[in-house]
Amino acid sequence: MGSAIQLHGQTQGIKWSMYLEKHIMLAQTPGADQSQRNGGMARLSRNVVAGQALHIIRRGNNRQAVFFSEADYRFYHECLNAAAERYGCVVHAYVFMTNHVHLLLTPGTETAPSRLMQSVGRRFVRYINASCWRTGTLWEGRYKSAIIDSERYLMTCSR
Repeated sequence: MGSAIQLHGQTQGIKWSMYLEKHIMLAQTPGADQSQRNGGMARLSRNVVAGQALHIIRRGNNRQAVFFSEADYRFYHECLNAAAERYGCVVHAYVFMTNHVHLLLTPGTETAPSRLMQSVGRRFVRYINASCWRTGTLWEGRYKSAIIDSERYLMTCSR
């Protein structure tokens, strides 16, 4: 009985080893695309239409606080204004909660929202990490976004 358990453990070890080798090779392969590297699970493309309003949500990691003082809210607002101008987004409304952010914006191009969020996120994380003597991630994964496709959803997001 002991040898069967040991054999099972070795078999699992071999499978895991083969899995790791495959993914290490794909990661080092110049032509391998993201779906091959993720084991066939590519990120879904964001649904963005230039000129169509979006509701964007960005949460703190583990739903923890991302704003710790009034100065933090002001700095995020400054970052948002600068990035919106730079990337051609019109911000119609926003809510900065202690542990997350809601934005209602209209992008000028399909890539504008992701560039805006990347710019704001990076600047803000550097600021928070420096001012709070911390390291590591501040945000929980990718931001969430949804196209505003009805007047009712628009009113819900903007109140």
